[in-house]
Amino acid sequence: MIRLSVAACFALLSSSDAKFLRWGECLELTEPCGNSTANFVVGLEYNLNDPTDLITVVDLNESIMIQCRAGHLEPTDSSHCPDDNDSLLGQLILLGIPSLFLGFALVFFGCRRHPNVQFWVMLVAFWTADLGAGLATGMYAQMFYPTGATTDRIFLRDSLAHSVFVDQLGVAFIFELLSWDWPMQLLKQLLAMSCWPCHIRRTVQGGVFLVVACVLGTSMMYMAVDAAYRPASIVVVGHHPLILGFVNFALDLPWKFLERRVKEFVEARCWPENRYEHLEHETHWLVDELADPLPDQFVADCRYASCLVSV
Repeated sequence: MIRLSVAACFALLSSSDAKFLRWGECLELTEPCGNSTANFVVGLEYNLNDPTDLITVVDLNESIMIQCRAGHLEPTDSSHCPDDNDSLLGQLILLGIPSLFLGFALVFFGCRRHPNVQFWVMLVAFWTADLGAGLATGMYAQMFYPTGATTDRIFLRDSLAHSVFVDQLGVAFIFELLSWDWPMQLLKQLLAMSCWPCHIRRTVQGGVFLVVACVLGTSMMYMAVDAAYRPASIVVVGHHPLILGFVNFALDLPWKFLERRVKEFVEARCWPENRYEHLEHETHWLVDELADPLPDQFVADCRYASCLVSV
């Protein structure tokens, strides 16, 4: 079954008849769509050979959003569409994003003898990357579901509420679970099962976790800012495109707080002999909550080194 699935996907991708629509691509309307009279629009979604899928597109000449069937759209030369490049502010922010995460990595690996610094760099880097994930998933939720629930999507076939914002927030939450939370939790578990000599364990486990978080964070924050400062995106999500992403990020802490309590409750009931014992060096409760997504052994090594200061 797996071989058949892989073969089918490969055949679809390699087929000359397969049509792939990219985000930000200039598209030609082969049939009238909505109230637009334009012949060329900018696509704001990806589509792989699904002609019935509703695609969000933008007529930049009229500054209006339309939803068209993918089968009525054909990729064309970008010269047919108005300029859709990022604004100057967006370009400056895009330059700063990789520099920020590269700085986190350099400081972390340059301070191997200072676990206190490594811990705080890891903590700030993780939550900065989490912010990037929240912004990116918020942006794409707005572009994929500009009017709320729709019948042609895997997620959100029925409205969750009478508010489009709530619908989009729910989709952003699901997107973030799939693209950020669960992959990082899986990495945390894999690192917990790894075995390294004590003198390099903190730097190796923490370093792997930090590098993956920085790569994902850079990618997601780059996608969010790149989308937010394009004229076509502004037509769809307005001049404050990142608000939903910030709300999505703000809900991460209470969600992780609840998730941790549920996990501790289940573990205490099912595996009481493996119940987590707090170390003698107590830290502020907020630091504990923020550090919970980090590798347990990394945090424990930092605590033993007395790098967490009680507030």
